[in-house]
Amino acid sequence: SRAAKESLDDLPGNKRGNRDLVYDLFELYEEHRLRLNAYDLPDVIFNLWSRLDKYPLATLPLETMFVDETQDFTQAELSLFVRVCADKNSMFFS
Repeated sequence: SRAAKESLDDLPGNKRGNRDLVYDLFELYEEHRLRLNAYDLPDVIFNLWSRLDKYPLATLPLETMFVDETQDFTQAELSLFVRVCADKNSMFFS
């Protein structure tokens, strides 16, 4: 919400004009996305996470995982990877 965003205005390096513009663009994007009944990647990750909560897997589908370009993934995506890999010691992130 705008109130939550404004609570960050006291942080060092505040560029209030840019923050307002970015938040206004985000709100326009959200309105447009909802009007089209569309979804984006965070929606997909949330949906998968919710399904795993509701319908736990009997076995985890992946034994080993290699993830390249890890810096390009969000924390939510990385958490999902960790959640579906059976052996956490068989994961490699580069």
